[in-house]
Amino acid sequence: MEKQLDTLKEKGFEVFINKQLHTFSTQIVSGKELLAASGVNVNCHSIYQLLEQDDFELVREDQQIDLRQFGKEQFVTKESVTHKYTVNAEPEETDNVSLSPNEILQRAGKNPSLFYLILLEDHGAKRQLAYQSDDPIELKCKLLHFEIGEWLEMIDIEEQGKKCFPIKPARKYRIRIDQGYYFVNLPYVTAEEVINLAGKPNPEKWTVLKFMSNNPIPQKVKAGETVDLFQPCLLRFVLQPKEQTDGRATREGFLLNDEDTEYLDQRGLPWETTTHNSVHWVILDNYPIPAGYNVSHAKVALMIVDQYPIAQIDMAYFSPTLVKNSGTAIPNSFEQLIGEEKFQGWSRHRQPNEWVSGVDNIATHLTLVDNWLENDLKR
Repeated sequence: MEKQLDTLKEKGFEVFINKQLHTFSTQIVSGKELLAASGVNVNCHSIYQLLEQDDFELVREDQQIDLRQFGKEQFVTKESVTHKYTVNAEPEETDNVSLSPNEILQRAGKNPSLFYLILLEDHGAKRQLAYQSDDPIELKCKLLHFEIGEWLEMIDIEEQGKKCFPIKPARKYRIRIDQGYYFVNLPYVTAEEVINLAGKPNPEKWTVLKFMSNNPIPQKVKAGETVDLFQPCLLRFVLQPKEQTDGRATREGFLLNDEDTEYLDQRGLPWETTTHNSVHWVILDNYPIPAGYNVSHAKVALMIVDQYPIAQIDMAYFSPTLVKNSGTAIPNSFEQLIGEEKFQGWSRHRQPNEWVSGVDNIATHLTLVDNWLENDLKR
């Protein structure tokens, strides 16, 4: 007997899996090792041992099989009737080919009204399934891994955005639109929903701007576009009228507050404040001009009034003079001296009462200036 065992150890321990011969160097192997040796997808199959009278017995993955008996063991693989996954690193299995996040939570003993599911993806990212709680998740052949998160009652998007903190699932989110605060129940809003929340009539007449703490330039939210509140650094929304009237107006006075100073510094363009003939100006250098004009960058001057920011900024002034490559004239433009430098004034104005104190500032006005530059190319 001992001599025969020594011979087996030298040759290895042979078994048949799906009628294919396999040799193991150790006399004790696990069901998991047998399944791996078969070459099938281990997440889709189980392995069975052939017993007497052509009976098959399931071999669990952690079950130990002794190969020291003489002759060759017989095993077959079959498609799994159960499907495995883990929750908080604890193994789970089900007969169902799919389960919803809520069903997975309930099977793990967690109340879906208090907890939500997180999918651990292959590349290390974590995907929140808080708002897909009833969507089926395919489990067959997957071996997915989940974690459990706890619902928060409310998150203030502006407060989180100031420090670019990650946003977690919550029952409601507080967002700022102009000077008001509003609650939404889902972590995404469309441009139209922002306008409606603010109670503006004629939504098609308004542009939605998105302000971020990590970008000094406001971003337009296009019609129909959905804003993901989970994005880091989101601060607030500002509404601007899409149309301003042409004309000419002048103002006097100057006030530059901390908010504007911070914005101008973050913008990264050279800028200065200056006073000429008792008129006060903010001048940005190297301001980008869209393709279609005679220059790609220019100075932009803004006249600031004494009552600013309660009173509005009006118009914009460019140096050198802008000329469209198409040769089409720029309407309602005029020459303006600021010190000894000639600027081209563009007479563009908001409608009455469209400037909102506490919301509008240099940043929002420059967004309008960008609109003027783009729109005039279409004339």
